Amino acid sequence: MAQFERRGVGRRDVAHIEDRWYRPTQDEFGKVVVNGRGKPVMERTERYGKGIGTAFAT
Repeated sequence: MAQFERRGVGRRDVAHIEDRWYRPTQDEFGKVVVNGRGKPVMERTERYGKGIGTAFAT
């Protein structure tokens, strides 16, 4: 299990590109809106549908 505890050089913490396609919806007071199951309601971002080549472009 030592391979999972590795830290430092060569380690990468990256997310799936789809994680950047949505963000939690906020109400007019800045609080996150939740659905009936207590999960945040997600809205599409401006990066929705973009591939990996364009997702990191500024």
